[in-house]
Amino acid sequence: MAHYCFTLIVSLLLLSSGPALAVTLDPVVRLLSSDGSDPFFGLDSAIDGTTAIIGGDSEGAVLVDLSSTIPVTSTLPTPPNPDGGAFGASVAIDGQRALVSTVGSFDPVTFERNSIGFVTLFDLSTPSPTAVATLMASDGEIGDQFGRSLALDGDTALIGADGAGPGNGGAAYVFDLSGTTPTKTAILTPPANGSAGDFGADVALDGQLAVVGADEIRSPDGNSQAALFDLSTAPPTRFPPLGPDTVSSNSPVATEAGIAVFGSANDSSGAFTVIDTTVDPGDPGFDRRIAPMIPDGDQFFVEAVAISDGVILVGGSGFGRDAGAAFIFDAITGAELGRIDAPNGATEENFGYQVSLSGNLALISALGRRTADGPGPGVVYVYDISNITAPVPLPPSALLVLGATGTLMVARRWTLRPEATPPLMTGRLGLGVHAADVLK
Repeated sequence: MAHYCFTLIVSLLLLSSGPALAVTLDPVVRLLSSDGSDPFFGLDSAIDGTTAIIGGDSEGAVLVDLSSTIPVTSTLPTPPNPDGGAFGASVAIDGQRALVSTVGSFDPVTFERNSIGFVTLFDLSTPSPTAVATLMASDGEIGDQFGRSLALDGDTALIGADGAGPGNGGAAYVFDLSGTTPTKTAILTPPANGSAGDFGADVALDGQLAVVGADEIRSPDGNSQAALFDLSTAPPTRFPPLGPDTVSSNSPVATEAGIAVFGSANDSSGAFTVIDTTVDPGDPGFDRRIAPMIPDGDQFFVEAVAISDGVILVGGSGFGRDAGAAFIFDAITGAELGRIDAPNGATEENFGYQVSLSGNLALISALGRRTADGPGPGVVYVYDISNITAPVPLPPSALLVLGATGTLMVARRWTLRPEATPPLMTGRLGLGVHAADVLK
């Protein structure tokens, strides 16, 4: 086992969404690629319980076990790749399984990859994770970008290929993993009248609900290109089209317990859409547009979303002149619970480029951040967000995570309670926060 040296750093983290919301100091962990130089480390991330997986462009995929005081990190074995694609372009994890895609070399200018692509299924139940299967598109062609996005739930895998299909409009492939060999069971396609809209740029899966995002703003009839599918039927049943009131360009997506979250890469207000599939589409609560409270004159696009245990995490790397931030919301009430700013507050930090969430543990990427010497490495920060809804002081050793390079950054947690009650906080005031409390 390798021996690591690490440095303990105490730093301040400001969480606020205007003067009325709580200001909190949380433990922070900084993870880097093994050589500390990959600017695309954190290009994608996923977490389930206390196990996280982080993808990059040159590093591959790094597995992080957060269950112990000093967590263990390991790099998943890179599969044979004759086409020279990037292993770790997208990642997904559920229980003792993980998916990692290999897609063509990453172009930092166009943010595109040119290849067919394939996905590797890993068994994490052994001390050394093992590749057990390769998932491919039997109809794949160069430029399909099979594996551009990944989702995994139980025995079902959902794989986005945003360059596949007629006119390169995109597709999402459904695989059954229950047998010895993964079996393709369905191909999800964009609306029949849709144009080339990068359908499959992001995917999400929970139970029988599949969510597919698309970068294109809208199809010709004004409806969104993104789609929801019920996988319990054969073939899968497509939900009614997302109408014109849905936020434009629904590429980042997430889902849990029948709730689907759609981000927007084309709405500078930072708005996103929440759809509750458990209610009738005609119900006023079926389709909600939510926007954060941000300072006048500021703007950003929602580039990443995650949902867990009724909490939504939204990443906006363009917030605050590209310093970036992550916003936290109640999925049921839409209440804004707090904002996590870029740890050092620097411009062009791109903090919030990617987010993932499981329970109280959140991963937030700062991709291609800037340093005094120019472009710096990609960084993934780990947060315990439990006291955002219920502030409880924790000892400074409450969360210690060892980075891939042995770098450790932990901030002591202090809590500053809200001095006023904004309307959006009423949904969470019963969890130990009292609006009349003053700074202590």
